[in-house]
Amino acid sequence: MRVQGSRVLVTGARAPIAVALMNQLVEAGFKVWATDSVDFALGRHFQRLEGFATTAPCRFQPDQYIADINAIVKKHDIDWILPSNEETFWLSRQRQELIVPLFAGDFSIISQLHHKRKYGELLQAAGLRVPKSFNEPGPNRIIKNDYSRFTGVGEVDQAQPYFYQEKITGKEWCITVVAQDGEIQAGIVYDKAFNFRGSSSVYFADQQRPDILAEFAKLMRSTNYTGLIGADLIESDADQGLYFIDINPRGTSGLVLLNANFWRGEGVSLKSDRRASLALLPLFWRHPILTRRAFSRSKDIFNGMAIAHPYYLQFVQMYDWWRYAHHEGINLRQATVYDIEWDGQ
Repeated sequence: MRVQGSRVLVTGARAPIAVALMNQLVEAGFKVWATDSVDFALGRHFQRLEGFATTAPCRFQPDQYIADINAIVKKHDIDWILPSNEETFWLSRQRQELIVPLFAGDFSIISQLHHKRKYGELLQAAGLRVPKSFNEPGPNRIIKNDYSRFTGVGEVDQAQPYFYQEKITGKEWCITVVAQDGEIQAGIVYDKAFNFRGSSSVYFADQQRPDILAEFAKLMRSTNYTGLIGADLIESDADQGLYFIDINPRGTSGLVLLNANFWRGEGVSLKSDRRASLALLPLFWRHPILTRRAFSRSKDIFNGMAIAHPYYLQFVQMYDWWRYAHHEGINLRQATVYDIEWDGQ
């Protein structure tokens, strides 16, 4: 990794992956500040943080958000910004107004990768395989929104633009990558066997699939990508090909497996298996033996991090999200990204 300066601002402090990034950076010798547009963000409780500040919500006040970020940068003499969640799009869109470098992809690239129907154009140009897209329903087709998050197979909001994607059957994998100037600096491939309602994974163990990372590296090189990025793919039962079904050009959950050394340019080392304990608990009802085995073989994602009482804090944060959802008239999952999500605005 080549980053200039030791003072970094991590945005999107609400997410566990933001806490993981803070922990890595501090262990690598950086001084870390954090920010979010909600004052109950989990990351503000990270005990090795230099400071936390609240900003305007980037979705509803994008210009004020950029002004707030620049004010924090000036006040604390920040050297560079590391976005962790969907605020990435808003920061990248107004990158030229930021007064320090942003560790994120170019807006023209990440905005297309975020679009569930259009992402395939960039991947096919790089030589990767993607499922076919259709405007009409048909056999072996899955309905999807152009923009979506936290959704399982077949879940769609028909009030928003949607399309149909070819259904690929096979083994599901997830990738988390940190790239810079088109080269993968750190990468993890993990199994999607444990997930919440067919969506977010809750158990993380690197599966040693350099072939999958090598395939994804084609996209990184062709787009000269810099930043955090994740992908979902299926290893097809029919032809054993790798089909990329979704790209998330922001931080994704596999970051919890990374140790700090790659931020210092010392190569990559990974933690042992990790679990999102509270999210894994509901799976006991469906898969009691597998879930019990997962608990026995892994450590919680917050293990070893300087954050006191993480389980209690997650319950408190969940209550705050519930209040926020009730106030805005939305569901709990929508609430967690409601003020930062980017859907092509």
